[in-house]
Amino acid sequence: MQEKQLDSLTNLFLIAMPSLDSSSFHRSVVYICRHNDDGAMGLVINNPTNVRVGEVMAQLEIPNTNREINDQIVLAGGPVEDQRGFFVHYAKDSWQSSIEVSPEIQVTTSKDFMYAVAGNQYIDDALLCLGHAGWEAGQLEKELAESAWIVGPSDPEIIFKVPYIDRWEAALLLAGIDSRYLSSQVGHA
Repeated sequence: MQEKQLDSLTNLFLIAMPSLDSSSFHRSVVYICRHNDDGAMGLVINNPTNVRVGEVMAQLEIPNTNREINDQIVLAGGPVEDQRGFFVHYAKDSWQSSIEVSPEIQVTTSKDFMYAVAGNQYIDDALLCLGHAGWEAGQLEKELAESAWIVGPSDPEIIFKVPYIDRWEAALLLAGIDSRYLSSQVGHA
């Protein structure tokens, strides 16, 4: 008997269940950028680091006239390729290396976007994540079957405006779930 393939989770949130308390995904919200038969890729949007965007630009020797972006916090986007930068931003223009997650949101990894940010574009509507979360074919579906994640709708307001510390709760509420009623115990009825 062939197992039914889950519909694509692209452009949705994965919200960590409390049972993931000992993992690097504790209370994380992952924005799924790609999900297909080959696996999934997403960015954790609520795990701030001690690094600032200005520091990354200085390290890459990108001339920066955008003083507002200097203090923006860089996020730990996940454990895979944790030295590679991924910008989540509104889909306003074309860039050398972007994937369209939705008609509204893109993820870009190319330096031309960083130069645009350094030149005072994309101040309030871009997040820089170092690294990403990745799942091989069938791995995410297995984790979902084990009740490790809640799947919920995504919202640019949560991605770009809600404070990092409040994004887990906000994503749960958007999915219609009150965190007070979540258990850290995993089980099946």
